Amino acid sequence: MLEGLFQQIDKTPQEMKLPPFLKNFKNPCWIERNINDTNTRIRCLPYFYLVGMPKCGTSDFYKRITQHPSISNKSRKETHWFSRRGFSRNGKYKSLTNYLQLYDHIVTEDVLKSKQTNGRHSGIFGDFSGTYWDSNKLLMNWNDKNGKEAIPPFTISDVIHKLNPATKILFLLRNPVKRIYSDYLYFGKGKKDANDFHAKIKAAIQRHWGNINTKMYALVGQMLPETKTLLSDFYRKHNENLSKLLGENMTYD
Repeated sequence: MLEGLFQQIDKTPQEMKLPPFLKNFKNPCWIERNINDTNTRIRCLPYFYLVGMPKCGTSDFYKRITQHPSISNKSRKETHWFSRRGFSRNGKYKSLTNYLQLYDHIVTEDVLKSKQTNGRHSGIFGDFSGTYWDSNKLLMNWNDKNGKEAIPPFTISDVIHKLNPATKILFLLRNPVKRIYSDYLYFGKGKKDANDFHAKIKAAIQRHWGNINTKMYALVGQMLPETKTLLSDFYRKHNENLSKLLGENMTYD
């Protein structure tokens, strides 16, 4: 049997087993055999994921990192597959093939052509979707087999980790006050002024604390202790300044 041969069973990402990645490819790739015939082809997952955050320079980072000769510049920015596009109408994930097809042209045009004299393929590509870090909105609408609301058995982080435990995660951060104001100017609708911004921030904080008390949030929305400590320490001084600006005695840990 060929090294790295994998017969793709067209399952959803969380159901699929870890493919046997080829050792002579830097990018996580495998040889896939079609179910109905003996033809094979190379398929690949992204080498890295830029998972956030919005309005933190992700577009500029995308333009700069894809100038590296070993990184494909053909990856479409913001596919949002794991957070949006990858869901069918019933709230379940589509098959992984639907995701891999986004990158088949990169495999053919860049990864396979990056073969060096030692036989190793050095070409890689990434998934640039700034909603993966926290966007479990569609998963929150998960229904059981009877159509009733149910707690999803996994998050986006779980799915990406299962597909490739060694994947690289890139995360851009920014002063949160400047970030949220930039977000407000870019995504906000209607008249934009200081009073409107203040009102929307207060409303968002109230929604946040309201959601924390729900059972669904407690099981799905919690961070790993290590992640929470890291972000808490990073944002602490900024959050204290935000609290002063709002004139509210709040904590943001």
